[in-house]
Amino acid sequence: MKKIFLIFYGGAGLYDKKTGLKFVEKYEDIYDWLKLIPELSIMADIDYTIIDKNKDLLSRENIIELLITISENLPKYDGIIILHEVDSIPMLANTIFWQIQSPEKPIIITGANTIEKQSQIIPDMSFKANLINAFQLVESKINRVSVIYGSRVICPTRLKRTELLGLNIFDSVNKKYIARIDFGLSIEDKNHKPKESEYYSKFDRHFVFFKTIPGIKILEQLLEKDNGLNAIIFEAWENQITERGKLIELYKLGQKNNKIIIFYNQVGFAKNFFKHTIVTISNITPECLNAKLSWILGQTKNRTQIREMLKKEIMNEFFENPIDKN
Repeated sequence: MKKIFLIFYGGAGLYDKKTGLKFVEKYEDIYDWLKLIPELSIMADIDYTIIDKNKDLLSRENIIELLITISENLPKYDGIIILHEVDSIPMLANTIFWQIQSPEKPIIITGANTIEKQSQIIPDMSFKANLINAFQLVESKINRVSVIYGSRVICPTRLKRTELLGLNIFDSVNKKYIARIDFGLSIEDKNHKPKESEYYSKFDRHFVFFKTIPGIKILEQLLEKDNGLNAIIFEAWENQITERGKLIELYKLGQKNNKIIIFYNQVGFAKNFFKHTIVTISNITPECLNAKLSWILGQTKNRTQIREMLKKEIMNEFFENPIDKN
């Protein structure tokens, strides 16, 4: 029988008609929680742990503990399944993807989508199916970091949230999937060629991501030499960056204070007069860009190397085609 290691990392709200919502907040809750899905114990031998030092599960402290837990237990089991809050699955999945590259066994992220509307709590009725499908995915030996939700198995670099409620609240930005689940598991990405496994635990989040470009006075403060920031990402309008005057100021401030300035959008840029001084990134999800930059800054602080690594395809993170806006 397969051996699976289950990590309770939030997102474990399981609905039962008799008892209502059942959460796992401490180890004593797990036995009753597992009894609600007896199929899991039939499918595999299960061990488990809880990581929940504080409510911010994306904090550096908790992420490092999660990475250590995965690296210590993956050799002992046939796969690891991580239960997490649905809202932050894209960021967590991409962080794991970059910190544990090409794992030798499956690492699968899923979770319960419990929605609170006014005084009503809407439970996730598909969560049991997600769990059973995740156990089946371990059986398939798809040795990758993946997210399973509804009928789709998606690579973190392609993951986007498309719905608040429903069976398939996540989709792939280019409609390509690792696998689909219908009456069985159908593997679609059969040409994936994994490289040798690499484990990291160094990442640096000393950068900020802006949806708009603020005024020059705020930019001067952001780009001060000793404020601790290594880089600043600005989300630009599609097919253009911004007015030339502000670009020149950004360029001067960045050069003066040794900061990396990144312009980002998911579609691309028609013109870039500063492509050799300001980094432009497109055809990548914002969560993947955040996780990739964090991983890069954990490996080097050399500005030239950072620029080169940002633009380089390292883990098939860039889209083959522009995003389908529909």
